[in-house]
Amino acid sequence: MRKLAKEFSINYKTIWRWLKEKEKIEEEKKLKEIEEKIVFLKENKPNLTILEIENILKKEKIYLSKKFIWKKLKEYGLLKEKNKDIFSAYSIKLSKSIEFQKEIKNSIEKKKILYALNNIKLLINQKTKSKLENYINLKMGFEAIKLLWGKIPVERYYKFVEYFEKIFRKRNWIFSYILCLFEKLYILHWKKDIDKGIAVINSLTNYIKEIRDQELKFMFHFYKALFFSYKYEMEMAKNSLIECSKIIYALKSPFYYKIYGDLLSYLEEFKKAKRIYEKVLKIKKDDKAIFLKLCSFYLLNGEYKKAEKKIKIAERKEIGLNAMFFEMKGIISFVKGNVIEAINYFQKALEIAEKEDFKNHLHISTFNLACCYQALKEERKAKEILRKYIYYLKKYNLKREVSLREILLNKKKNIRPYGIFSQILYELKNIRNKKDFYDIFKKAEIKGIKGILHRFIVFYPEILPFINKNKFPPSILDFPIFTPYIPSYKVEFLKKFKIMKNGKKLNLSFSKKEKKFLIFLSMNQQKFIPLESVYSIFENKIKNHYFSLLQLVSKLRKALQIPSSFLRFKRKEKEKYLYFSISLQSDYHDFNFLLSEAKVFLKLGEIEKAKKKFLKAFSLIKCEPFKNMYDRFSEDKRTEIIFKIKDAYEDFLKTNPSKKEIEKIEKKFEKLKI
Repeated sequence: MRKLAKEFSINYKTIWRWLKEKEKIEEEKKLKEIEEKIVFLKENKPNLTILEIENILKKEKIYLSKKFIWKKLKEYGLLKEKNKDIFSAYSIKLSKSIEFQKEIKNSIEKKKILYALNNIKLLINQKTKSKLENYINLKMGFEAIKLLWGKIPVERYYKFVEYFEKIFRKRNWIFSYILCLFEKLYILHWKKDIDKGIAVINSLTNYIKEIRDQELKFMFHFYKALFFSYKYEMEMAKNSLIECSKIIYALKSPFYYKIYGDLLSYLEEFKKAKRIYEKVLKIKKDDKAIFLKLCSFYLLNGEYKKAEKKIKIAERKEIGLNAMFFEMKGIISFVKGNVIEAINYFQKALEIAEKEDFKNHLHISTFNLACCYQALKEERKAKEILRKYIYYLKKYNLKREVSLREILLNKKKNIRPYGIFSQILYELKNIRNKKDFYDIFKKAEIKGIKGILHRFIVFYPEILPFINKNKFPPSILDFPIFTPYIPSYKVEFLKKFKIMKNGKKLNLSFSKKEKKFLIFLSMNQQKFIPLESVYSIFENKIKNHYFSLLQLVSKLRKALQIPSSFLRFKRKEKEKYLYFSISLQSDYHDFNFLLSEAKVFLKLGEIEKAKKKFLKAFSLIKCEPFKNMYDRFSEDKRTEIIFKIKDAYEDFLKTNPSKKEIEKIEKKFEKLKI
């Protein structure tokens, strides 16, 4: 080396450094080649174990430790991470991958979706000489796309996944191709695209036979059971459920227990699902979704005290105050006999339901709304609610939900009851004696769905003589639908004040105080009203509130011929309450109902239908709410109604109304001082 240095007049240390660097480059190149071999052995044959890879490399005279192979497979996302679900367990661990994902996450948080997409496109289209470098870029791109779920339209997201699927299949990257197919199944399950989902299941079948990963096998059978149950091929679905039950207890992961519980629930194994959820909640005590699902099972089985206790905990801890939470609050209110309160909760659930999960809440909330209006003896409105959403449920492939509504509407003579709920409803419809009811109740008890009978019964008041009344909450049997001899009332105050009894206008005149009291009762949502809240209708100058209220109640009972048992003072737990248990609705409920429908149509993309509902709602307002009323209750409600109208007007503008329509409404609001 010194002779060479002297010959070329170069310092011998420089030559030594060059040689070292050359050795290092060659070593790195060799290492990259070894990494490439390990990666593509696993990619092309996903069923290979670390030992098998080691033996294959030994035959090529490459001697590596099992730990080194394990490390490389983990680094390139070919081995799963513990306690992670299938969609995040196989993720590439290279530092540049982590940096790239951070950049994509930051751009999503800053709502720079287009910037994130451009970065992903640049990465996957980047031309590299190295096969491994190309592999890394595509894997990083696939993982980055998954971060955009819910941020870009579903169809666009699906096209990206299809793009990666074609590349992985073309290059024979079987492992990545399988993961890509699972991503497709997730999207198709969300879209309820049954035929495409089953086609993907068929594509996966041959690969899954060879795969040793139990989690992948579990997910395959999970989706297979779901898609065949959507098609109502229950034998195939049950076979896959059996396969899931064989694998689940070996996985020991809350994620898989949770989705196994979901599958059991969907396949109507409610008692088993409940036990699984209880098990998950012991492992993950802070799991909000499971907490609420467990509540829903208590409600389904008619265990209302347990459910209410859990709901109170959820409310106190602010656990998942989402659409599902308000649906459950609504069911509890319904069972207690507070139907107006229940209606408000179901409308709230529809309003706040996330777009991604809206199809499920569309059925649950609208069906329960129909139950409420049926209970109030508004059968026409109940049937209208059931009918108008059938088209959308069919669009979402919700066969069981459609079947339920068609049975209630008598749409077809020979309706096939899909699922246990439809079967029970169909049998309720054909009850002829007490034994028939006993058989239905026994079936519901075995399945753990007694609670559903408490809602179904309102659609068939004629079977009341055959039922065992001890099996139903007393408040349900007090609904107007079961007590036709008790009058129902409606107060209108958004236009010229009037009150109706059993649909007919009463020719009575009322004082300002009486009007306020009737409006208060119509807007009240509880049977037991604390006297302090009733006193809010009185002006400050009134000293003896209790005496004034006593006179008011007595006068209105006489004028409206309300039996004293339905409007009276009552003591409960050392406190005085006003007990009011008669049906008294208002045009404000109609206004809220129309707004709720308009918002539903907006979410469904039915702009014209939404606009019609908004216009119909605005047409109900013909006078200034609570004009010349200055007590605390009137002031609060006036503010509430005005804000509701203003919010509705903001939503109305989203329906692209004409200039003429906008001017007409604005002129009306200006006149009414809104």
